[in-house]
Amino acid sequence: MGKAKPKRRTKKTIIKEEAGPEWQRWFDQVKWRRERLTSPRYRPLVISRYEVDGEEKVVARQKSVPTPVKKVVEQVINLKALGISLDLESVRELWASVVGPEIAKDTGLYAFKNGTLTIDVYSPTLFQELRAFYAEDIKKDLRDAWTLTVPLVEVKYRLARKAKL
Repeated sequence: MGKAKPKRRTKKTIIKEEAGPEWQRWFDQVKWRRERLTSPRYRPLVISRYEVDGEEKVVARQKSVPTPVKKVVEQVINLKALGISLDLESVRELWASVVGPEIAKDTGLYAFKNGTLTIDVYSPTLFQELRAFYAEDIKKDLRDAWTLTVPLVEVKYRLARKAKL
């Protein structure tokens, strides 16, 4: 019949065969370094300075590390189990009712994270107008009409292009 194919040797298997027990020691070192990089204990500090009421404050926090998708999914499931959910459609409707249909057609909801509502504005003129003249009034009206369990802390605007369909 036919010959049996020889087992394919990858770079990893060649290194393993040549290095022997050294391979395992090297692998353990790499694993230890990776754990050290992702461990909160070894993350570098980020120092921020800001002024509050004429007094300078210095805050040190640890630099963030990307969160694995598994943890994010678990957090979302836990929030839903507690009855805390963000219905983005209701946020869109609330936005449209507060600013009116004319402004709502030139804006869109970009994100809501940690109490910050980020709005896409598709017109540069409207973007400047919202930020300069109406920002505080809109924020106040949104807070008055807000019904979600997560509080509204801030409203940010971002200039964006309208998606072409």
